[in-house]
Amino acid sequence: MIESKVFHSIISVPISLRNKPYEVHKRIWKAFVGLPENTPQPFTFRTIDINPKRGCFLVQSKCVPDWQNVKDIVLLQSVTEHIFELNPGDSYLYRIIAAPLVKVISGRKTHSRHVALQSDERIWDWFVERSVKSGIEVDKHACQFVPEKRNFRHPAHGDFSMTYVCFDGLLIIKDPDKLKHCLENGFSSKKAFGFGMMNLINPSQT
Repeated sequence: MIESKVFHSIISVPISLRNKPYEVHKRIWKAFVGLPENTPQPFTFRTIDINPKRGCFLVQSKCVPDWQNVKDIVLLQSVTEHIFELNPGDSYLYRIIAAPLVKVISGRKTHSRHVALQSDERIWDWFVERSVKSGIEVDKHACQFVPEKRNFRHPAHGDFSMTYVCFDGLLIIKDPDKLKHCLENGFSSKKAFGFGMMNLINPSQT
């Protein structure tokens, strides 16, 4: 049995930052003071719709954040601790927010860019591949996913949109160590824009 511990914070920011996740990301980082230099990002975060007059986010982290004196961020409730016992063969309900992307190389392999996958088939194939790397097995018949677009504003790149997918379903644990790493570090890339978070719920708690 492998144990994974994560902490949940529900925060709000001014409405002006709701569509600027990169700016929110930089502010969230300030709640993790005192970490060694070059420490990988210790959290993932995603938008939650609980207050139309504020931008609200769920932050999942592998250490306890200190939200005091973080500019523009209000902690809406006490930080909660969640402990998961991960055993091969166990099942969990999951919600994963991810941006399925593929790298496209142009020219003489000197330029590359990430392109969003469009078809459900390619999105599902991407999700299965990422799931295997994360130590889990997923079933298409036990999963719901719908691609959506979200508008963003980046200080250097201006306004743009990005396709993301919310995956909801039931997983089976294959490799607890890999799943622990995924829970604590993120399922996929683009974490600075509010993607990559995996949330688990034990089916017995529903």
